[in-house]
Amino acid sequence: MGSSEERVVAVIMIGGPTKGTRFRPLSLNIPKPLFPLAGQPMVHHPISACKRIPNLAQIYLVGFYEEREFALFVSSISNELRVPVRYLKEDKPHGSAGGLYNFRDQIMEENPSHIFLLNCDVCCSFPLPEMLDAHRSYGGIGTILVIKVSPETANQFGELVADPVSNELLHYTEKPETFVSDRINCGVYVFTPDIFTAIQGVSTQRKDRATLRRVSSFEALQPPNRSLPTDFVRLDQDILSPLAGKKQFYIYETRDYWEQIKTPGMSLRCSGLYLSQYRLTATHLLASGDGLKKATISGDVYIHPSAKVNPTAKIGPNVSISANARIGAGARLVSCIVLDDVEIKENAVVIHAIVGWKSSIGRWSRVQGSGDYNAKLGVTILGESVTVEDEVVVINSIVLPNKTLNGSWSSNSRISRRGYCSGLVTGAGAMASAKIVSDPECISYLNQREAAEVDEILMGPLGFSVDQLMELAGLSVATSIAEVYKPDEHNRILAICGPGNNGGDGLVAARHLHHFGYKPFICYPKRTAKALYNGLVTQLESLSVPFLSVEDLPMDLSTSFDIVVDAIFGFSFHGSPRPPFDDLIRRMVALGTPNQKNKKSPVIVSVDIPSGWHVEEGDVSGEGIKPDMLVSLTAPKLCAKRFSGPHHFLGGRFVPPAIAEKFKLDLPAYPGTSMCVRIGKPPRVDISTLRENYISPEFSEDQVEADPFDQFQKWFDDAVASGVKEPNAMALSTTGKDGKPSSRMVLLKGLDKDGFVWYTNYESQKAHQISENPQAALLFYWDTLNRQVRVEGSVQKVSDEESEQYFHSRPRGSQIGAIVSKQSTVIPGRQFLHQEQEKLEAQFSDGSPIPKPNYWGGYRLKPELFEFWQGQPSRLHDRLRYTPADIDGKRVWKIDRLSP
Repeated sequence: MGSSEERVVAVIMIGGPTKGTRFRPLSLNIPKPLFPLAGQPMVHHPISACKRIPNLAQIYLVGFYEEREFALFVSSISNELRVPVRYLKEDKPHGSAGGLYNFRDQIMEENPSHIFLLNCDVCCSFPLPEMLDAHRSYGGIGTILVIKVSPETANQFGELVADPVSNELLHYTEKPETFVSDRINCGVYVFTPDIFTAIQGVSTQRKDRATLRRVSSFEALQPPNRSLPTDFVRLDQDILSPLAGKKQFYIYETRDYWEQIKTPGMSLRCSGLYLSQYRLTATHLLASGDGLKKATISGDVYIHPSAKVNPTAKIGPNVSISANARIGAGARLVSCIVLDDVEIKENAVVIHAIVGWKSSIGRWSRVQGSGDYNAKLGVTILGESVTVEDEVVVINSIVLPNKTLNGSWSSNSRISRRGYCSGLVTGAGAMASAKIVSDPECISYLNQREAAEVDEILMGPLGFSVDQLMELAGLSVATSIAEVYKPDEHNRILAICGPGNNGGDGLVAARHLHHFGYKPFICYPKRTAKALYNGLVTQLESLSVPFLSVEDLPMDLSTSFDIVVDAIFGFSFHGSPRPPFDDLIRRMVALGTPNQKNKKSPVIVSVDIPSGWHVEEGDVSGEGIKPDMLVSLTAPKLCAKRFSGPHHFLGGRFVPPAIAEKFKLDLPAYPGTSMCVRIGKPPRVDISTLRENYISPEFSEDQVEADPFDQFQKWFDDAVASGVKEPNAMALSTTGKDGKPSSRMVLLKGLDKDGFVWYTNYESQKAHQISENPQAALLFYWDTLNRQVRVEGSVQKVSDEESEQYFHSRPRGSQIGAIVSKQSTVIPGRQFLHQEQEKLEAQFSDGSPIPKPNYWGGYRLKPELFEFWQGQPSRLHDRLRYTPADIDGKRVWKIDRLSP
């Protein structure tokens, strides 16, 4: 412990409104640091951890949110914890170390001997007093909290190498391309005030090295070449990397939990981690209940005192219920965050979800995610004031604020504030966004003369203006792109715009794409000197969308962009393209040549007409642009019949009945509020092309355990630590006397040197097969680790005592389910199960023990063979097989490597 004269301060970096955009829609109406995890604001948890630091004098929150957004929180947390908390607002981002240095005078007001630096979006047990003790013993400038992770995930973070004896930091690299170490930086530090000298040195060196160099405007936009301001200092790259190995920095390794809170999915996982920590630090915050006077509580649950929960509801595990929430009779909540003023009505089910403020979930409705916290849609999110009506199912979806769902919604679908191509389709089959017209031959196509005449009528007697039509057309293009190419995979978009209306459509599309979360670049070499086009350029410039000259563009467009929007020429163009558009078209053509196919090429999206094509006859020479997507506007032109790419959309939802009747147009109906509609079926996936090139650490004979049970336990622990969903899930394969195999997934419920245990119905199909042939095989597959384990052996029932003990350790609902389900028998319908369940729930409503049925119990497979498989590049996988052998009269396990 330090002396009583020592003073310690803590600084918590909380970012600002331009950070954490992946946290939307939860951060649309509340700063991310104030979003509640386990019933408390996110930043509350590191602040509470700081309270345990000896001689703590002050806590500073550093960020660039407006001060008014944190004034009330800072006041309340200071009173609650009885420790001074102060918010310091940055005028601009200064980097993790620069932000610390920017407020050095305020931080040093208390004359601290040590300074803690924490990141708000880190979730861990925060062993701060232990770090401080270790730091004092090391005698360096700073100590870093580190943790061991799987080699497969390490390169997502800062990897480091430390001396195993002295714990000195020897090497540090941020998100390396190749594996360096399985120890990563946790984003928690303790420093002496000498850290300010180190930061000042970086700024001074940067000023000294500053040189003027002429670069192209495109090069200047690329992140690797962007020069940093002298006052922007990153702790990892600018401080830790250069000072590693100089006896300045040391590490303190935690063996507890650690996560980063970057996405809503991870916020739900971290809420569960904090709830579990309450068992040690704040048991008074955990709810309890047995289903009598209070709701049945399972696992770790937080319920705000003002929330009203019906006693027949079942809550937990990992549930946080905020102020004034109302949970109805029979509701079931598992792994979810319920925010203020939410109503969950009778018999609704919420699993792996976050329910936004003032939202409502109707009777018998289900809101559920897959539970994959790392997946983009692994957790279902309802934004603020969302209404899910009765008997509606919402699965794996993100619903933005103020929407009403009266039809079911599922799978990779976002219900947006304005709809567009992701507009809500109501009814039982509402699972698709843009309607698909499967037969393109049923659609009307316009020739060049008809297309021009349609425009003349629209902008003449029908009263449309050019800018109106351009806005609708550009919006149609942007929503068509968003329908197929998601911004997390195809973020960088180059829009090549011509001098006419087609180029204007491209400018409008780029503006919408920016708001959709993409990063557009504009190449607009022949600008039209009219107010409409000047206004579009001004709008894009106000959004800081870069404009690139033809000279700024790389010759090979595949190196810098994910999507190229071809908005050069429309249906009125004829003749041969002139410079510079002839060169730009050649560059787009080159993207489809054979030598480009071996690398990832950007997709080409053509607006209305692929530039250089004949409006009616298409790509006459066969050497023109081969777009991946064509967005026809108003109605498809005749050349669209020659389009062979995978994605053809129709946009421009502005054709009035008079024009449709005059030109005998047979066009598809736009669904809901969509601005686009797909023509033709989506491309089928060629199953033969689906492949994964595994990259894994070496798995060699000299690394494995001699005992396969020990090796299995080691891999199983890795699977648990990596967050694999249900790591104990295993495929069980059995055969009866007829020799016909069958497989199914079961859950491993016990493991020791005697074998692998699972529980089931003794009258099921697998039980009958085991009785006829007591040999079986198990298969575990952990995809995130590129690993699988096969186990083969003989099977026998476990003892009645063992089955009895496990049966009564299960939740009462599962005990009743075991009695209700006569496994593998034919039943008249699902309602039959519910009726039997209700009978048994009523029978045992007094809480009396539920007897285990005689036909239910466990099996144990005694292994006679293990095979451990690890995926490797080029299908040269590792396969190590264990089989029993007698050596010198002693039974041992023999290890053989098998060919992949």
